[in-house]
Amino acid sequence: MGRSKHLQTRQALLEQATQYVLEHGLQDLSLRPLAQALGTNARMLIYHFGSREHLVAEVLTLAVSRQQAAMQALAAEQRFASLGELLGAFWERLTAPQSRAFLRLLFEVDVLGFSGHPVYAGFSKAALEGWVGLIESLLERILGQGDHRSLATNIVASFNGLVLDLLATKDEARVNRAFQAFVKTLALSSR
Repeated sequence: MGRSKHLQTRQALLEQATQYVLEHGLQDLSLRPLAQALGTNARMLIYHFGSREHLVAEVLTLAVSRQQAAMQALAAEQRFASLGELLGAFWERLTAPQSRAFLRLLFEVDVLGFSGHPVYAGFSKAALEGWVGLIESLLERILGQGDHRSLATNIVASFNGLVLDLLATKDEARVNRAFQAFVKTLALSSR
């Protein structure tokens, strides 16, 4: 009974911490203000997660797994007749206002990883590999068997660049036109 209660408390704290990080980012994340926002104290967070770094790693893992699960569910909901339809659905989902906090968090992790922080650098690489793997498996469903790794990498890199542009400039019309041009280019190159 005690173990189950401990796991429930830990999971509830992880869920709340994930929401907090999505709203506030990682840059100035400190355990005391986080704990206060969660209605607990820093010692309890350390008790449940071991360290700030372990908590952050679990928060990031949960945020990415949720987003990837949503994309997998989107892909499973319907049969996409073309790569363009699939990418369009993903783009719509990724650029929706409710996804922007997640996207900002991913770019923040990338920047922190570039500065050499081992938790963030490792996480950034793993997240990118996860996205490439997800797109690669979906390409296999649409395009059939084959080596789709390079195309999946290109798609993920293009999405990253376009999303970064959107977050930085907030010029939705221009970035959406650029996305459509990217999809047309892919369609032309696959003929």
